Amino acid sequence: ITVDLMPACPRPSNLVVDSIASDMVALSWTENGEATSWTVVYGVDNDSMSVTANTNEGFEITDLAANTGYWVKIYPNCSEPGEPFEGSFRTACGELILPYSDNFDNDEVNVMVPCWTVLSENSTYPVKVNTSSSYTSFTANYLHINAPATIATPKTPIALNQVEMSFDYTMESSTNINTFYIGYATSLNSDIVYVDTVMAPAGYDFTNRPAVNFNYSFADCGVEEPAYIIFMRQGSSNYLLAFDNFVMNEIPECIRPQDLAYASVGGTSIDVSWSDLGGAGLFDLAYGRVNDIESDSTQRVSVSDTAYTIT
Repeated sequence: ITVDLMPACPRPSNLVVDSIASDMVALSWTENGEATSWTVVYGVDNDSMSVTANTNEGFEITDLAANTGYWVKIYPNCSEPGEPFEGSFRTACGELILPYSDNFDNDEVNVMVPCWTVLSENSTYPVKVNTSSSYTSFTANYLHINAPATIATPKTPIALNQVEMSFDYTMESSTNINTFYIGYATSLNSDIVYVDTVMAPAGYDFTNRPAVNFNYSFADCGVEEPAYIIFMRQGSSNYLLAFDNFVMNEIPECIRPQDLAYASVGGTSIDVSWSDLGGAGLFDLAYGRVNDIESDSTQRVSVSDTAYTIT
């Protein structure tokens, strides 16, 4: 037990965040001396700003960055220098700006990504940002998703039918490989509509677990309002699906084809087909030898259908 004289300028206490938005915060604190104004210093990492507060109730700091962690120090303004009360806060998530991307490398490890929502998760292995491990070929941070789990991205800033996305993934095991679903919901309390399934490609190497890129366009979803993109990892196993390099963007005016498929593979010919999501009606089909892409050997042909036989 230590008994000492109260300092002439005691530091404040009980810092409270009264309200917070994507670009502002309102703070209150308890004054333990006779100060009637305070110097509020706040910042991110080593960058700081200073303002004078003439009230300790609901003092607002504005012009902040969305989804950003700030430190803050409250100094009482007395005739003698006073010690600060230190605290921190994180601003709320603002509206996304497209293109939006996250490779999770700057996100805190062992917690969920800020501004994303976990709707359900495996109680033993929760959804979180993880660093490289033996269960995936990713060498930096990735989103660790074990079954069963359902997560939602931040809400799209434009109508969902104007949005496309892509991400990379690896799969740990051939068990439950076909149980990662893509969907959407117009609110986090509304029914989820699932539109596609992510699968391990034929012959996928479950030993080295290479990254696979997945692209999807919501052009045909019929949703003409902003929505949440939903990912569901279903099943009873704990096998990992590692998720990385997520990109959300506005669909370009000239939409790239999807669902490229091959059939009737022969010694000198192959049938190729694809989906025309943008109503282009005319395509420039380029083909050539593996590892010799876009070289002098590349062949090009104009195609007015969504199928063609290369000979």
